[in-house]
Amino acid sequence: MDGFISPIILGVDFDNTIISYDRLIKDIAISRGLIPNTISGKRDIRNALRLLPDGEHIWQTIQAEIYGPEINRADLIDGVAEFFLLCKQLNIVVFIISHKTTYANLDLTGTNLRSAALNWMEVNGLFRESGGGLDKSRVIFSTTRNEKIDFIIRCRCSHFIDDLIEVLEDPKFPKDVEKMFFDSSNTQRGLALRSFSSWQEISAYLLDTG
Repeated sequence: MDGFISPIILGVDFDNTIISYDRLIKDIAISRGLIPNTISGKRDIRNALRLLPDGEHIWQTIQAEIYGPEINRADLIDGVAEFFLLCKQLNIVVFIISHKTTYANLDLTGTNLRSAALNWMEVNGLFRESGGGLDKSRVIFSTTRNEKIDFIIRCRCSHFIDDLIEVLEDPKFPKDVEKMFFDSSNTQRGLALRSFSSWQEISAYLLDTG
């Protein structure tokens, strides 16, 4: 196995693909009396917040918090670490390619969002041999979506996993890269994209673990 080189070069998005902010967003919104406890899911919470007076500003402020100073309260999505460990065992190169600015305009703490994301990965063991086995030098942050797509091309990815349809369906997205849409809410089936609702599904498809 040591001498085997996998033909797969995998690119993976970060926000809402590896890390989930759903529980954290709900906790913050409820603690501030912004939404009732009955609302769940990032999309529904976002929509409810946007209906409030100055709702768009409230939503963007919470986003700045969860991506920055509060990120360590966010959750590692189930099955991610196990998937990455299998990739390492199979000599599959994995790049994390994330569209993430360095700072958020509405974050008053001045937290470096990229450093915060790397720290979260460190805390959750994704760089440890027993935790995920990722190579920190293969974590790449881009300032724009176009730059993100450029990195996907430059890293010669054969597959790319993202939760944003807009990225996968961007006209500049390379046609020779297999698009894998991570739809954890399982609400957007029927698309032309190959969709997955869990990392266990991704593993079964890509690594034949089913």
